[in-house]
Amino acid sequence: MVHHYVQNYYGELIILLGKAIFCVPPENSTLLARYFYLRGFMNTLCSKRLDALSDFQNLYKTDMEIFPTNLVKALVDSLQKDERSQADQRPELKRLIFKVKTDNEMVLVQADDHVKKFQLPKTHMLQEDFVKRIQESGIVKDVATIHRLFEALTVGQQKQIDPEVFRVFYTFWKETEVEAQDVHLPAEVIEHLDNNECVYKLSCSVKTNQGVGGENLLCSFPAAEDPVSEDQVQSEEGGV
Repeated sequence: MVHHYVQNYYGELIILLGKAIFCVPPENSTLLARYFYLRGFMNTLCSKRLDALSDFQNLYKTDMEIFPTNLVKALVDSLQKDERSQADQRPELKRLIFKVKTDNEMVLVQADDHVKKFQLPKTHMLQEDFVKRIQESGIVKDVATIHRLFEALTVGQQKQIDPEVFRVFYTFWKETEVEAQDVHLPAEVIEHLDNNECVYKLSCSVKTNQGVGGENLLCSFPAAEDPVSEDQVQSEEGGV
C-alpha cells in the first residue's frame, strides 16, 4: 500500500516536471538541465527506463557537468530485451547507449604505458600543457591545429589557458558533437547501422586565414558497410 502511494507521488512529480520543462525558455539551459535531471531520476525510480534515458539524453545535450554517468550506465545494463529493442529503434537512445558503453569508459594509453582517464584541468596551462590535454581529450591530435586553437583561446591575454576557459570550451565542443550526431534517419537506414556506427551532420569546409572553417550547410550520411540509395541520404540547412 505504501509503495503504491510512493509511486503515485513520483508520477505526480514527473507530470509537474514535464509542465515545468515546457515552460522554461530554451536560453535558460541551466534550469532546463536541472529539470531533465530530476525527471530522469523520478522516471528511474518508477522503472520507466526508456523515459529516464530520454531525459538523460536531453540532459547530456544541455549540461554535461551534471550528467549522471554511473546512473545511466546502470539503467542501460538493466534494460530488458524488449526495452533494448525499442531503444535501438530510437537513434538518440541508441547513440546514448553506445556512448555509455564506450566513450564514458574510454581510457587513453599514454606513451609511458600508463593508463589515464581524461580529466578537466584545475590549473592554468601553457601551450605545451594545453597540447597534451587536448590530445588526451580526444578532440584532435594534430599539433598545428592545437596551436591555432591555443592562439584563438588566448587572444588579448597572457599565453596560458585558464581552467574555466578550457571547461567552457570542452563543454561546448561536446555539446556540438552531440548535435552533430542528432540526425533523424529513416528506419531502413538505421537497420544498416551497427552499434559502433553513427551518422554525423557535417558542414562544408571553407578556407580561412587560420586554417579550415565550416559553413552552415548540414548534411547527414550513413556509415553502414552496406550501401544505401541516395534518396535515403538526408540534407538540411541550418546552423551549427
